[in-house]
Amino acid sequence: MRLLFAPAVALSFIATASAADADPCAQTRSTKVNLEADRELIVTATTIPGPIAPEGGGDNCRFAAAILTIHTSEGYAIVTYAAPLIAASYDLGHTEAPAPAAKVRAFLDEWIKVEITSSDKAPAATDEGVTTTLSAEDYEAIKASKVSMVCFKESEHTTSCLAPDQSGYIIDFFKRDQA
Repeated sequence: MRLLFAPAVALSFIATASAADADPCAQTRSTKVNLEADRELIVTATTIPGPIAPEGGGDNCRFAAAILTIHTSEGYAIVTYAAPLIAASYDLGHTEAPAPAAKVRAFLDEWIKVEITSSDKAPAATDEGVTTTLSAEDYEAIKASKVSMVCFKESEHTTSCLAPDQSGYIIDFFKRDQA
């Protein structure tokens, strides 16, 4: 019995993957950026179609999930951020209008354009809307080190920034909510 069940399960996974590959709401965009001269990062934005089609069907990705990942060039994940597509993109989410695949593609192309800047440009940890999990001393040490930091938009009003700590690991530096 088990021998017959396993191939059937494997075939169902293959069929599911093939269906997702054909869905225009299943999209991926990726780019490489240099955090520092010798440190390359891979930024990838992906959408996963929703489990059901929005009312009216057609070319509408409104129920898709959006995922942004940043990896080292060796493939180690630094950060993964996931949200409903309409929460990640103000332009796709502030109305009840359909989210066609072409608009989703344009959003993903913009989302992977992360900002690389110097950590000394970070706001004060006590500024309104700024949150960090670092101690005040660690935050100020990273800020004073003037290392490169990478920032990405989680949503229209929230930006997250990552920077290398004193040991060289890229960590969550701060988040800024500008709502």
